[in-house]
Amino acid sequence: MTYVLIASAALGGILLFLLAAATANSPLFAEHYPLLLGLNAVIALALLGLVAYQLAILARQRRAPSA
Repeated sequence: MTYVLIASAALGGILLFLLAAATANSPLFAEHYPLLLGLNAVIALALLGLVAYQLAILARQRRAPSA
Protein backbone atom coordinates (compact mmCIF):
# COMPACT_ATOMS: atom_id res chain seq x y z
CA MET A 1 0.00 0.00 0.00
CA THR A 2 2.88 2.34 0.75
CA TYR A 3 4.25 1.88 -2.76
CA VAL A 4 0.88 2.71 -4.29
CA LEU A 5 0.65 5.87 -2.21
CA ILE A 6 4.18 6.95 -3.14
CA ALA A 7 3.63 6.22 -6.84
CA SER A 8 0.31 8.10 -6.84
CA ALA A 9 1.83 11.10 -5.09
CA ALA A 10 4.78 11.16 -7.51
CA LEU A 11 2.49 10.91 -10.53
CA GLY A 12 0.27 13.61 -9.05
CA GLY A 13 3.28 15.89 -8.60
CA ILE A 14 4.40 15.35 -12.18
CA LEU A 15 0.90 16.02 -13.50
CA LEU A 16 0.59 19.12 -11.34
CA PHE A 17 3.87 20.40 -12.77
CA LEU A 18 2.63 19.76 -16.32
CA LEU A 19 -0.63 21.53 -15.51
CA ALA A 20 1.28 24.54 -14.19
CA ALA A 21 3.44 24.57 -17.33
CA ALA A 22 0.30 24.42 -19.47
CA THR A 23 -1.12 27.53 -17.82
CA ALA A 24 1.72 29.53 -19.37
CA ASN A 25 -0.30 29.10 -22.60
CA SER A 26 2.52 27.23 -24.26
CA PRO A 27 1.49 25.93 -27.68
CA LEU A 28 2.97 22.57 -26.78
CA PHE A 29 0.62 22.06 -23.82
CA ALA A 30 -2.33 24.20 -24.90
CA GLU A 31 -3.95 21.50 -26.98
CA HIS A 32 -3.52 18.91 -24.20
CA TYR A 33 -4.74 21.10 -21.34
CA PRO A 34 -8.11 19.30 -20.92
CA LEU A 35 -6.28 15.96 -20.77
CA LEU A 36 -3.88 17.27 -18.11
CA LEU A 37 -6.76 18.67 -16.10
CA GLY A 38 -8.63 15.37 -16.31
CA LEU A 39 -5.58 13.33 -15.30
CA ASN A 40 -5.02 15.59 -12.31
CA ALA A 41 -8.63 15.09 -11.25
CA VAL A 42 -8.28 11.31 -11.55
CA ILE A 43 -5.09 11.29 -9.46
CA ALA A 44 -6.70 13.55 -6.85
CA LEU A 45 -9.66 11.16 -6.59
CA ALA A 46 -7.31 8.17 -6.35
CA LEU A 47 -5.39 9.82 -3.50
CA LEU A 48 -8.65 10.70 -1.77
CA GLY A 49 -9.73 7.07 -2.11
CA LEU A 50 -6.47 5.85 -0.60
CA VAL A 51 -6.82 8.22 2.35
CA ALA A 52 -10.42 7.08 2.91
CA TYR A 53 -9.34 3.44 2.74
CA GLN A 54 -6.57 4.00 5.28
CA LEU A 55 -8.97 5.86 7.59
CA ALA A 56 -11.47 2.99 7.33
CA ILE A 57 -8.77 0.49 8.30
CA LEU A 58 -7.72 2.67 11.22
CA ALA A 59 -11.32 3.03 12.43
CA ARG A 60 -11.83 -0.75 12.17
CA GLN A 61 -8.69 -1.38 14.21
CA ARG A 62 -9.75 1.08 16.90
CA ARG A 63 -13.19 -0.56 17.22
CA ALA A 64 -11.79 -4.11 17.49
CA PRO A 65 -11.44 -5.29 21.09
CA SER A 66 -7.85 -5.56 22.27
CA ALA A 67 -6.72 -9.07 23.16
